[in-house]
Amino acid sequence: MDELEFRKRVYTDPARLDEETLQAASENPEFQRILDQTKTLDKRISTAAQSTAVPEGLHARLLAIAESESSQSSARPKSNANQPWYRNFALAASLVVAIGASASFFIERGPDEGELAFGNQVIAHIYHEVAQIDAINAGSLQRDFATPVVNEVMANSGTQLRNADFLQQMPVRYANPCLIANPFNSSHLILQSDDGAINVITVDNEPVSEEFFIGDERFAGIVIPLAAGNLIIIGEKEQDLRDYRDLFSENLEWVI
Repeated sequence: MDELEFRKRVYTDPARLDEETLQAASENPEFQRILDQTKTLDKRISTAAQSTAVPEGLHARLLAIAESESSQSSARPKSNANQPWYRNFALAASLVVAIGASASFFIERGPDEGELAFGNQVIAHIYHEVAQIDAINAGSLQRDFATPVVNEVMANSGTQLRNADFLQQMPVRYANPCLIANPFNSSHLILQSDDGAINVITVDNEPVSEEFFIGDERFAGIVIPLAAGNLIIIGEKEQDLRDYRDLFSENLEWVI
């Protein structure tokens, strides 16, 4: 299923999706992000629509307008509508209030130009280490960096792992300080997971405003703002990165 078809199904009714669409979301982190955002937006709009009431006194003010108009011109032609015009106007006014309250939810800020440029720099850096990634995916790179060495490398960007027990099941095959966004410091780990190499990068630049996705025709990643910098998780495009995002977000701490 391509993205256009996926969006069409999700936007039609995010609360009632067929198994094929749900399966596509579970296999593609970008599709899952679209689904999650759409469900959140749908819930916000529904809440706003249910909670927005006609402003207090609006009905009385509209009735007063109607009476004033009637006294000024008794020759006004009668409407053929079943309801008086001012009742229709009251309904329209309440709809305007509801629409105004919910319309802002459609405006998602998204990453700005600087953040997008940062994401592109990260992807470009990944290709500097593509030989390491390919070797890990092929099973030909078997180095295993111990936790103290991993934390020493991560200290270059002012970070460390609070709990590194999970590295026993997901060994670090590559660990090195790097320079992605000069003059800020970065650290780059590549771990071997069950489904391939996972890149974990920390940068001590200003945290981005909100989490966003990056990628190209091969790689896909997530930029995650944390306390004093950014955490980036990158894998092959078909890999599901959500578990790794949660794992490192919970176990990484800044020691700047």
